[in-house]
Amino acid sequence: MSESNYEIRPYLPGDEAGLIELWNAVFGEGAADFAPRTLAQWRWLWADNPMGRQIMVAAAESGQLIAHYGAIPARIQIGTEVHVSAQMIDSMVHPEWRRGLQREGVFLKTARTFFEKWGHLPENGVHYGFPNKRVYPIGRRYLKYSSFIEPVPVVHRNFFEDGDDDAVGRAHADAAEAVAIERFGPELNELWERLAPAYPFAHVRDLAYLRWRYDGCPWLPYRRFLIRGRGGELRGYFVLREKWQNLPILALTDLFVAPDDAAAVAVALRAATRHARATGHARIEGWLPERHPTFAHALAAGFRTEPGLYVMCMNLFVPTLSREQALAQCYYTIGDSDVW
Repeated sequence: MSESNYEIRPYLPGDEAGLIELWNAVFGEGAADFAPRTLAQWRWLWADNPMGRQIMVAAAESGQLIAHYGAIPARIQIGTEVHVSAQMIDSMVHPEWRRGLQREGVFLKTARTFFEKWGHLPENGVHYGFPNKRVYPIGRRYLKYSSFIEPVPVVHRNFFEDGDDDAVGRAHADAAEAVAIERFGPELNELWERLAPAYPFAHVRDLAYLRWRYDGCPWLPYRRFLIRGRGGELRGYFVLREKWQNLPILALTDLFVAPDDAAAVAVALRAATRHARATGHARIEGWLPERHPTFAHALAAGFRTEPGLYVMCMNLFVPTLSREQALAQCYYTIGDSDVW
């Protein structure tokens, strides 16, 4: 295609239909079990986010959208300050507009224009993502993708290896209880405010975020739980996702407790194990940073660890945070990714 008959610009209202068409053309290519993206899904992901959206597109002269480079913004606590973090997702170019990388094509031009607008303070303090195998080498070579955690470690429990479900966190079985809920409530704001000082590099997990990320999602079967002490006090929450990636895997999608609360981690994993067994899953998986105390608590409760399939890339724009500090302090879970 000609390099002169398209324009690169930010998203405009009304682009969503063209972006859905583009997404389905790109990600449905050669995928036998492909499920097309719907307008409801797009709206939840890009329109309903309380932090808005960051999208750069390329539009052909005909009006067809042919490339997209976008990010989902969220608030992230870095030390005692709150910045904006942007997760790169849905990077794509229409199959008919792909070209070799000897010269810069529409995809790289769209990406570079995105970074010119949003790749710095104060717009964003952090860029991160989990690029797929096609985009990762391009990003490293041309877009300054910086490997942050490679690979992302997985904590897991396989039922064909470990048959005694009651062994999970047995030492803490009576320390607290997991309570299933349909929707997060205002007390989650108090939980975040109370625990935030112990999370110097983590997304702000307050009620606005949780209601968008989990309660408002129209297409993923999330199960939400609170962890309460025997006196009724709120000690944390966790979120489960059934049939993760269309496999018999129960995902521990999110977990948020005080870092030193080994009992709360154990109670969450005991409840997840019971739920996985009752719903016919063969395995439980979660992502926890190796340097964070919750990782060690999960292993102590009876889970194992192995290298995962994903790479986490990150670019930091906050000068007060070094890479080593970020690695030592960061907290993330599957819920911080776009691995639905």
